[in-house]
Amino acid sequence: MLKRTCFFLSTLAVIYISSCQKEFTDPDGSLQGPATSKDSTWLSKVFYIDTTAAPDDTTRTILFIYDNLHRVITQTISTHELSYSEIRYSYNSNDTMPFKSVLYSYDPDPFFNDTIYIFHYYDLSGKKLRDSTIYYASSSNTLTDVGNYSWLPGKITGIAYQTSALYPGLYYIYTDTALLDANGNIILLKEYRHDDASGQNDLIFTISSSLDNRPNPFAKLSAFAGRKIFPAGDDPLEFIVSYPQVNNFTSNIIDHYSNGVIDFSETLSLQYVYYSNGSVKEMRPTGFPGKVSFIYTAF
Repeated sequence: MLKRTCFFLSTLAVIYISSCQKEFTDPDGSLQGPATSKDSTWLSKVFYIDTTAAPDDTTRTILFIYDNLHRVITQTISTHELSYSEIRYSYNSNDTMPFKSVLYSYDPDPFFNDTIYIFHYYDLSGKKLRDSTIYYASSSNTLTDVGNYSWLPGKITGIAYQTSALYPGLYYIYTDTALLDANGNIILLKEYRHDDASGQNDLIFTISSSLDNRPNPFAKLSAFAGRKIFPAGDDPLEFIVSYPQVNNFTSNIIDHYSNGVIDFSETLSLQYVYYSNGSVKEMRPTGFPGKVSFIYTAF
């Protein structure tokens, strides 16, 4: 059975601090990047660090490469010396929002070498109206995911259709509804899956979120417009990664449902350290043995 695949940023990146294997050591702090200007606001590098090691180990690194218009053209996610992912963004002329994202996964084991194409469609104000994902899996299966979005004041509704080349008669329909705060952040998300047998939409999970009023490091990037509107999956940490908001999450409460009632709940709280200019310097998820450090550059 197809599960709601984490297409894009099961890799925006895409990070589970609690389960990362220790790959890099940072005995002298050299992996922390160059000294950060307090006036820098363009995200350059992100380090996922396991703080249980002595010294701390960098388990994942994200690197952003820009063109001369300050648009992200490549985003590289390194997990260890032999395996990494790369997202390449394409733009029309001088547009600042990508019309296409292509994610390439590289691994010594060919089974994990997948390619994902995502095409983005926006309205004149820059709101995403549709995205179309084609997932070419190394297993010779091709998955498609088409999402359509409707925007109302303080609310987004989306419907996603998923199909598989290996199971042509099988498809899944997901419906998401989200409430927004005044800044455009999702503060309440509900996801439903269509049940063919009953003809009803069954509630799968809800996510209630709190945020601060500081700028999210990813929100300034051109790639921000190409993110998935709704998170793929219901992991509390993945939600932060797969759908960065305008501001920063301080807590997420996820209620998982079965047959219309809450099966179990998860809570994730986050703490931040900021530079003097308000940019996020460090994020620490409560209950996870790690932290995320942000390095910026100036143009």
